[in-house]
Amino acid sequence: MDVSPSLPTAKLEPQAANNEIVSSAARPNPEVNSSGTDPRTAPPAVVYTVHETEETLLIIEDDPSIRDLMVLVLKRLKCRIVTANNGMEALARFNECHPKMIITDVLLPRMNGLDLIRQLHDTGALDKTTVLVITAFGYREIVQKAKLAGVKDFLVKPFDVEDLFTRVQRAWLNAPVRTLPE
Repeated sequence: MDVSPSLPTAKLEPQAANNEIVSSAARPNPEVNSSGTDPRTAPPAVVYTVHETEETLLIIEDDPSIRDLMVLVLKRLKCRIVTANNGMEALARFNECHPKMIITDVLLPRMNGLDLIRQLHDTGALDKTTVLVITAFGYREIVQKAKLAGVKDFLVKPFDVEDLFTRVQRAWLNAPVRTLPE
């Protein structure tokens, strides 16, 4: 197995209980997220997991408890997992790790999930990346906009963790292999 953080800007500390290494970098975003917590004091946004593949899953969620739950459930995929807590951070992470799959919330600080997906789609960056949107709002308008931007699947909050894993695993196995740019 390999532990290879692609974002070496922070001190890394092992979490022995679950074999994860978590970045201790403080997040500069002064906005309050949807759960009412200040992201500067929330758990770190970047999580490096012990993985058996170089393929990456990017999780974009501003609520630390939901983000941590998704990481806990999805580490069974045995891939590298990188997280972001807002849309602008997600753009930077996307360009650094070139993920095979993105899971994003719709309501995010600094740039919402639909604008993020639309921007990546319009530049062709999502050609080999599968997108799953998780939202508390299952409005038809949001679903239609997301599908136009290339979203493959939706999951409405609150969600069942096994349903999350099943959908992500199915999409992961059917997703095209992402090649890194030269």
